[in-house]
Amino acid sequence: MPGGYGVATGGPLAWGLCYNHEMSPAQKYCDDYYKVDYPCTPGAEYYGCGAIPIYW
Repeated sequence: MPGGYGVATGGPLAWGLCYNHEMSPAQKYCDDYYKVDYPCTPGAEYYGCGAIPIYW
């Protein structure tokens, strides 16, 4: 698969938007205030976008 930056320190795929988990989350994003209108899915993990789900 093509992609990456061949001469990047750490290898061609070391740089870029590649985090798949938020590093050191300061809070949980399933907020009790919004749970009626925007419920969180049980077992899903949410990252840094509040009520907008980014999960897999």
